[in-house]
Amino acid sequence: CHEFWKFYHDYRLDRIFAAPEDAFKASQSLQAKQRRLYFDLIRRVERFNGYSMTMATDANLTGEGVMDTFHGVKPEMYDVMHDGWSDLRFCITVSHTVLWRQEILELDIVLSDLGILSEGTIYQILISIAGPDGVMWSKKIIYTPEKKTDGYLPFAANLIKEKISLQCFEQGEYLISAEFLNGARAYGNKRSIYVFDRNMLPPLHRIYAVGLDKAVADLLLGQGAEVITRLPDSPACHEVILVSCKEISDSDLNTLYELARTGAHLVILNPEVMIRKSETVGEDNRETIDFRSSDVQNIRVPFEKKGSLSEFGNWLYHYEYVVHDSSATKGLKTRCLMDPEYYEDIWSNRLFRFTCTPEYPSVSGFLAGNDTTGDDSFKYGFLLGTFVYGKGKITLNSLRITESIGRPVADIILCNLSKG
Repeated sequence: CHEFWKFYHDYRLDRIFAAPEDAFKASQSLQAKQRRLYFDLIRRVERFNGYSMTMATDANLTGEGVMDTFHGVKPEMYDVMHDGWSDLRFCITVSHTVLWRQEILELDIVLSDLGILSEGTIYQILISIAGPDGVMWSKKIIYTPEKKTDGYLPFAANLIKEKISLQCFEQGEYLISAEFLNGARAYGNKRSIYVFDRNMLPPLHRIYAVGLDKAVADLLLGQGAEVITRLPDSPACHEVILVSCKEISDSDLNTLYELARTGAHLVILNPEVMIRKSETVGEDNRETIDFRSSDVQNIRVPFEKKGSLSEFGNWLYHYEYVVHDSSATKGLKTRCLMDPEYYEDIWSNRLFRFTCTPEYPSVSGFLAGNDTTGDDSFKYGFLLGTFVYGKGKITLNSLRITESIGRPVADIILCNLSKG
């Protein structure tokens, strides 16, 4: 549609996707990955006796089906459905998909068996974690199915609950694998995790701060930052000013904007500070800056082109986010759609919508189709982006960064932003 082409052009998505259709194919691949996780969570619970899959083919512009509008199976979906409905499958869950190597991985594996294994047979199962340097951890498990008091073999058996130190793991992607060594073959036997080293966080220098909480300040101080809790003298060339308070007066906000105009990099971590508390978007403005969200509010910005902050339901029918390659996302998975597992800690349901595009977008978002409000129009905006303003810059953020300090993705983005 025309609006998607505008989004594709304005946010320079040709640097990520060769054609607009590739963005939708990437969305379908993520849909398959999320459905695989859904099967893991359902099949691991013995008392669940079914799963109602409400849509086989896309209809009503919702994109919910396992097949597209032309009855073609979506990318990776056939394997996921075959895997999910298999009578014997592993259900692998972890405490976090992205971890620091200084953390402990909590690994939980359940075996879902719908009548395949034989009572009393001794089965050997190998659990392993492999990465850039090969196998880093493994454990052999002996499992012998036994009937319960009701006379049936268990539909879901707990195989392992293990706490694993990652201290010896190098930074990189790791694959958790579960395999029968004899007598059976099970599906659902792979799960990826990502390990980061805190030593990869960049060193920081002088930072001016407004309303930082202790967790944020401690992270910055730990990276060598000099955190100054007063505003710099104007002009503030090349200084970084972090703002994470929820409320601020118009005069103080205007002072911050003026510091940005004269050369500072103003980073607004909490979008609530910009909301006009006594004003919501009027009906006469809806055509240009609203898109039928549950809560739409004007925000106080110094640009000629105005914008809004929208909060919306993000469940089965949800926005897709694009992670751009930028200074803010350096070190993370970029040039792709945002994976809800990889970016789970900072996932947000708040989107900026401006009548102009930030010069340096880091995370943009779009919804193509029906969002269940009855509005079938294409909607887009951004969650993290930087505008050039005068001699300086203003970065606006609606991701859950400050709420998730201590998690790798949040820490990496915050430190990147704090570098300027």
